[in-house]
Amino acid sequence: MVPRKKTLAKTAAKKSVSTEEKKVPSVVEKKETAVAEVAKKETAVAAVAKKETAVAEVAKKETAVAAVEKKETAVASVPKKETALAHVEKKETAVAPVQKKETALAEKKEMAAAAGKKETDVTVKKTTAKRTTKTTTKTTTAAKKTAAKKEVKTVAYVQYAGSEISIEKLEAEAKKAYAALGHKEEEIEVLTLYVKPEERAVYYVVNGEGSSEYKIVY
Repeated sequence: MVPRKKTLAKTAAKKSVSTEEKKVPSVVEKKETAVAEVAKKETAVAAVAKKETAVAEVAKKETAVAAVEKKETAVASVPKKETALAHVEKKETAVAPVQKKETALAEKKEMAAAAGKKETDVTVKKTTAKRTTKTTTKTTTAAKKTAAKKEVKTVAYVQYAGSEISIEKLEAEAKKAYAALGHKEEEIEVLTLYVKPEERAVYYVVNGEGSSEYKIVY
Protein backbone atom coordinates (compact mmCIF):
# COMPACT_ATOMS: atom_id res chain seq x y z
CA MET A 1 0.00 0.00 0.00
CA VAL A 2 2.83 2.38 0.84
CA PRO A 3 4.47 2.16 -2.56
CA ARG A 4 1.19 2.95 -4.27
CA LYS A 5 0.74 6.18 -2.31
CA LYS A 6 4.19 7.28 -3.28
CA THR A 7 3.37 6.59 -6.89
CA LEU A 8 0.17 8.67 -6.69
CA ALA A 9 2.07 11.51 -5.01
CA LYS A 10 4.68 11.48 -7.76
CA THR A 11 1.96 11.47 -10.42
CA ALA A 12 0.21 14.43 -8.78
CA ALA A 13 3.50 16.31 -8.55
CA LYS A 14 4.17 15.71 -12.24
CA LYS A 15 0.71 16.98 -13.17
CA SER A 16 1.25 20.11 -11.04
CA VAL A 17 4.61 20.81 -12.72
CA SER A 18 3.05 20.28 -16.14
CA THR A 19 0.24 22.75 -15.31
CA GLU A 20 2.76 25.37 -14.12
CA GLU A 21 4.83 24.91 -17.27
CA LYS A 22 1.71 25.49 -19.34
CA LYS A 23 0.84 28.67 -17.39
CA VAL A 24 4.28 30.29 -17.82
CA PRO A 25 4.27 30.27 -21.64
CA SER A 26 0.73 31.73 -21.60
CA VAL A 27 1.90 34.85 -19.67
CA VAL A 28 4.92 35.27 -21.93
CA GLU A 29 2.76 35.04 -25.01
CA LYS A 30 0.42 37.71 -23.65
CA LYS A 31 3.34 40.05 -23.00
CA GLU A 32 4.74 39.44 -26.46
CA THR A 33 1.32 40.11 -27.94
CA ALA A 34 1.08 43.36 -25.97
CA VAL A 35 4.55 44.37 -27.11
CA ALA A 36 3.60 43.58 -30.71
CA GLU A 37 0.47 45.77 -30.39
CA VAL A 38 2.54 48.62 -28.99
CA ALA A 39 5.04 48.25 -31.84
CA LYS A 40 2.17 48.23 -34.33
CA LYS A 41 0.72 51.40 -32.81
CA GLU A 42 4.13 53.07 -32.85
CA THR A 43 4.51 52.13 -36.50
CA ALA A 44 1.09 53.66 -37.26
CA VAL A 45 2.02 56.83 -35.36
CA ALA A 46 5.30 57.02 -37.28
CA ALA A 47 3.41 56.63 -40.57
CA VAL A 48 1.03 59.44 -39.59
CA ALA A 49 3.95 61.66 -38.60
CA LYS A 50 5.62 60.88 -41.93
CA LYS A 51 2.44 61.81 -43.82
CA GLU A 52 2.12 65.05 -41.84
CA THR A 53 5.76 65.87 -42.65
CA ALA A 54 5.07 65.20 -46.35
CA VAL A 55 1.98 67.43 -46.22
CA ALA A 56 4.01 70.16 -44.55
CA GLU A 57 6.67 69.87 -47.27
CA VAL A 58 3.99 70.13 -49.99
CA ALA A 59 2.49 73.22 -48.31
CA LYS A 60 5.98 74.75 -48.07
CA LYS A 61 6.60 74.08 -51.77
CA GLU A 62 3.22 75.55 -52.71
CA THR A 63 4.06 78.67 -50.69
CA ALA A 64 7.39 78.94 -52.49
CA VAL A 65 5.68 78.51 -55.89
CA ALA A 66 3.13 81.20 -54.99
CA ALA A 67 5.97 83.56 -54.01
CA VAL A 68 7.76 82.88 -57.32
CA GLU A 69 4.56 83.53 -59.29
CA LYS A 70 4.05 86.78 -57.37
CA LYS A 71 7.60 87.88 -58.20
CA GLU A 72 7.13 86.93 -61.87
CA THR A 73 3.93 88.99 -61.98
CA ALA A 74 5.75 91.95 -60.44
CA VAL A 75 8.62 91.56 -62.93
CA ALA A 76 6.17 91.36 -65.83
CA SER A 77 4.55 94.64 -64.79
CA VAL A 78 7.92 96.47 -64.80
CA PRO A 79 8.31 96.55 -68.65
CA LYS A 80 4.77 97.93 -68.98
CA LYS A 81 5.56 100.77 -66.58
CA GLU A 82 8.86 101.44 -68.35
CA THR A 83 7.09 101.50 -71.73
CA ALA A 84 4.51 103.99 -70.43
CA LEU A 85 7.29 106.16 -68.97
CA ALA A 86 9.23 106.04 -72.25
CA HIS A 87 6.09 107.09 -74.13
CA VAL A 88 5.63 110.09 -71.81
CA GLU A 89 9.29 111.06 -72.18
CA LYS A 90 8.99 110.78 -75.97
CA LYS A 91 6.02 113.17 -75.97
CA GLU A 92 7.84 115.61 -73.70
CA THR A 93 10.89 115.41 -75.97
CA ALA A 94 8.68 116.16 -78.99
CA VAL A 95 7.01 119.13 -77.29
CA ALA A 96 10.28 120.69 -76.03
CA PRO A 97 11.74 121.52 -79.49
CA VAL A 98 8.35 122.84 -80.56
CA GLN A 99 8.28 125.30 -77.70
CA LYS A 100 11.89 126.24 -78.44
CA LYS A 101 11.10 126.88 -82.12
CA GLU A 102 8.04 128.92 -81.26
CA THR A 103 10.08 131.04 -78.84
CA ALA A 104 12.68 131.62 -81.56
CA LEU A 105 9.90 132.49 -84.04
CA ALA A 106 8.43 135.04 -81.62
CA GLU A 107 11.86 136.61 -81.15
CA LYS A 108 12.33 136.84 -84.92
CA LYS A 109 8.95 138.51 -85.29
CA GLU A 110 9.90 141.08 -82.66
CA MET A 111 13.23 141.72 -84.39
CA ALA A 112 11.50 142.09 -87.76
CA ALA A 113 8.97 144.51 -86.28
CA ALA A 114 11.79 146.55 -84.72
CA ALA A 115 13.73 146.56 -88.01
CA GLY A 116 10.62 147.73 -89.91
CA LYS A 117 10.13 150.56 -87.43
CA LYS A 118 13.74 151.71 -87.87
CA GLU A 119 13.38 151.74 -91.68
CA THR A 120 10.24 153.90 -91.39
CA ASP A 121 12.04 156.37 -89.11
CA VAL A 122 14.95 156.62 -91.54
CA THR A 123 12.60 157.26 -94.48
CA VAL A 124 10.77 160.01 -92.61
CA LYS A 125 14.02 161.71 -91.62
CA LYS A 126 15.33 161.64 -95.19
CA THR A 127 12.09 163.11 -96.54
CA THR A 128 12.23 165.99 -94.03
CA ALA A 129 15.87 166.77 -94.67
CA LYS A 130 15.60 166.75 -98.47
CA ARG A 131 12.33 168.31 -99.52
CA THR A 132 13.47 168.51 -103.13
CA THR A 133 13.52 164.70 -103.38
CA LYS A 134 10.16 164.30 -101.62
CA THR A 135 8.41 162.86 -104.67
CA THR A 136 11.22 160.40 -105.37
CA THR A 137 11.25 159.24 -101.76
CA LYS A 138 7.51 158.64 -101.73
CA THR A 139 7.73 156.69 -104.96
CA THR A 140 10.56 154.54 -103.62
CA THR A 141 8.69 153.92 -100.34
CA ALA A 142 5.54 152.94 -102.25
CA ALA A 143 7.56 150.60 -104.44
CA LYS A 144 9.08 148.98 -101.35
CA LYS A 145 5.65 148.53 -99.79
CA THR A 146 4.34 146.99 -103.03
CA ALA A 147 7.30 144.61 -103.11
CA ALA A 148 6.76 143.76 -99.44
CA LYS A 149 3.09 142.98 -99.99
CA LYS A 150 3.80 140.64 -102.86
CA GLU A 151 3.78 137.06 -101.58
CA VAL A 152 5.63 134.18 -103.14
CA LYS A 153 3.68 130.96 -102.92
CA THR A 154 5.84 128.00 -102.04
CA VAL A 155 4.61 124.46 -102.49
CA ALA A 156 6.57 121.83 -100.54
CA TYR A 157 6.22 118.06 -100.73
CA VAL A 158 7.28 115.21 -98.48
CA GLN A 159 8.51 112.20 -100.45
CA TYR A 160 9.18 108.84 -98.90
CA ALA A 161 9.15 105.23 -100.13
CA GLY A 162 7.63 106.08 -103.49
CA SER A 163 4.82 108.28 -102.18
CA GLU A 164 4.46 112.02 -101.71
CA ILE A 165 2.14 114.56 -100.12
CA SER A 166 2.20 118.34 -100.02
CA ILE A 167 2.77 120.32 -96.83
CA GLU A 168 -0.23 122.42 -97.77
CA LYS A 169 -2.46 119.35 -97.70
CA LEU A 170 -0.99 118.20 -94.39
CA GLU A 171 -1.71 121.64 -92.95
CA ALA A 172 -5.33 121.45 -94.10
CA GLU A 173 -5.69 117.94 -92.69
CA ALA A 174 -4.23 119.06 -89.34
CA LYS A 175 -6.73 121.93 -89.15
CA LYS A 176 -9.60 119.55 -89.91
CA ALA A 177 -8.39 117.10 -87.25
CA TYR A 178 -8.10 119.92 -84.71
CA ALA A 179 -11.66 121.06 -85.49
CA ALA A 180 -12.91 117.47 -85.25
CA LEU A 181 -11.73 117.41 -81.64
CA GLY A 182 -14.24 120.14 -80.79
CA HIS A 183 -12.05 123.19 -81.40
CA LYS A 184 -12.45 126.07 -83.85
CA GLU A 185 -10.01 126.71 -86.67
CA GLU A 186 -10.19 130.42 -85.81
CA GLU A 187 -8.41 129.62 -82.55
CA ILE A 188 -5.27 128.57 -84.43
CA GLU A 189 -2.61 131.27 -84.38
CA VAL A 190 0.52 129.16 -84.80
CA LEU A 191 0.36 125.65 -86.29
CA THR A 192 3.55 123.58 -86.12
CA LEU A 193 3.81 120.30 -88.05
CA TYR A 194 6.22 117.44 -87.35
CA VAL A 195 6.22 115.02 -90.29
CA LYS A 196 7.38 111.45 -89.73
CA PRO A 197 7.38 109.76 -93.16
CA GLU A 198 8.56 106.44 -91.71
CA GLU A 199 5.32 106.34 -89.69
CA ARG A 200 3.25 108.03 -92.40
CA ALA A 201 2.09 110.32 -89.62
CA VAL A 202 2.13 114.01 -88.72
CA TYR A 203 2.20 115.33 -85.16
CA TYR A 204 1.04 118.91 -84.78
CA VAL A 205 1.16 121.57 -82.08
CA VAL A 206 -1.39 124.39 -81.87
CA ASN A 207 -0.41 127.68 -80.27
CA GLY A 208 2.47 126.01 -78.44
CA GLU A 209 0.30 123.27 -76.93
CA GLY A 210 0.67 119.62 -77.86
CA SER A 211 -1.44 116.57 -77.09
CA SER A 212 -1.39 112.83 -77.72
CA GLU A 213 -4.54 113.38 -79.81
CA TYR A 214 -2.82 115.88 -82.10
CA LYS A 215 -1.85 113.33 -84.73
CA ILE A 216 -2.95 112.57 -88.30
CA VAL A 217 -2.07 109.64 -90.54
CA TYR A 218 -1.79 110.20 -94.28
